[in-house]
Amino acid sequence: MNHPMSGTVHLKLLAVLLFFLASLNCGAQEMREWRSRDGSQTFRGNYVTIRNDRDVVLVGEEQQHVRVPIAKLSDEDQDYLFQSESRKFLNRTAGKISGLSYPQGEVLGPVDAIDGSSFFLYVPKSLPRNRPAPLLLFTGPTGGKMPYIRDLVKGAEVMGWIVAVVVESNYYNSVDVNREICNSVIQTLLNTAPVDRRRLYFSGFSAGASVSYYNGEKWQACGLIPTSTYIPPRLEPPSCDAVLITGGSDFNRYTSAYARKQIGKNAVHWFHPGGHKTAPAWMLHDAMALLESRFLERYPDNNEQELNHYIYSMIDWIDTFKEKAPYRAYNWAGYLREHLQLNILQRRKLNQLFQTLETNEQNQRYVQGLADLDALILSYLGTITRESKLNFTDPSLIAACEPLLKKYKNTPVINDVLQALSSQTDEPACVQPHWEE
Repeated sequence: MNHPMSGTVHLKLLAVLLFFLASLNCGAQEMREWRSRDGSQTFRGNYVTIRNDRDVVLVGEEQQHVRVPIAKLSDEDQDYLFQSESRKFLNRTAGKISGLSYPQGEVLGPVDAIDGSSFFLYVPKSLPRNRPAPLLLFTGPTGGKMPYIRDLVKGAEVMGWIVAVVVESNYYNSVDVNREICNSVIQTLLNTAPVDRRRLYFSGFSAGASVSYYNGEKWQACGLIPTSTYIPPRLEPPSCDAVLITGGSDFNRYTSAYARKQIGKNAVHWFHPGGHKTAPAWMLHDAMALLESRFLERYPDNNEQELNHYIYSMIDWIDTFKEKAPYRAYNWAGYLREHLQLNILQRRKLNQLFQTLETNEQNQRYVQGLADLDALILSYLGTITRESKLNFTDPSLIAACEPLLKKYKNTPVINDVLQALSSQTDEPACVQPHWEE
């Protein structure tokens, strides 16, 4: 026979606010049977709220209130609470936001900006309803193209960011012309979309990545994702967070690594196994996630809702690739556990995920490999301040990679990156002028 949980667990909460919360939640949450961890006690009621990151408040069929330590509930109940909180913060059941100038969930463009420039745009379905959203602006070396923004869509949905690609910016323009074009697009979006002026991010590929450095200086960027480039000589190293991405056989691998060293502790550098080409979409998504995390690590108290949205969204996202790319899932589970303020439900979920993935040695080696590649940047690659010759073979770099190739022989991504670093540099498809000089 079922009986209510009693003793210190069974507390009547008479506060008017809590009763109000109960009345709001009773219609939304199902009446269900809750069970203690050892199965000896049960209680039939609705989930109301979580208190002090420790207890769950339930309201029974006769409107009696019970406060129960979450850790004393069954695994099934704790999973139910996690899913309930996740749905609440991710707002999955909500419709599209009314009053927006742009439709959500569609790649748009080219869209006209003021002063005659244009851009591709994606406004995510996950756009936050009650706060302005970060903006990521991407610039390419030969203008903006549809594939650039398609590569950003998944990251935009996970983070709740607005993403745009500038069409007319290219390396044949002067610095001033590119600056004016980008300023036009940014100002248009500030005027027509719910963009957070304090949260502007800039990315780009090759010469377009150099434009991202200029944009970052002009607009006091919150973060940068430059790929396959270097810091333009006229600029000081940025003080904001930066995720630099370059191919292992890219002729810009040295100058990109040198930029990592110039920026210092605020920079992260990742290599992909290719040459001078745009970064793989998954790396761009990871870069967006890291920049979002860095912001929330610094300002958790003033961004509690965004922090919870980010964590639940990341856990939901990790679930989609934990089978296909368990090394990435392991890396993210560990990072979130270490760097962010997690509630009891989030920590339990990530601990479970981490412990499962930790049994695979190659997942651990992937994380170690990222650290060893960064050490290689600081000890050798980042000490070279000039561009590489094209089709250049570097005996010193090959020697430095040799022991790492043995250590990471079967490690996903890391082995391929080391193979690329041990190869000769590539030759770009076109001659790229030093337009920024």
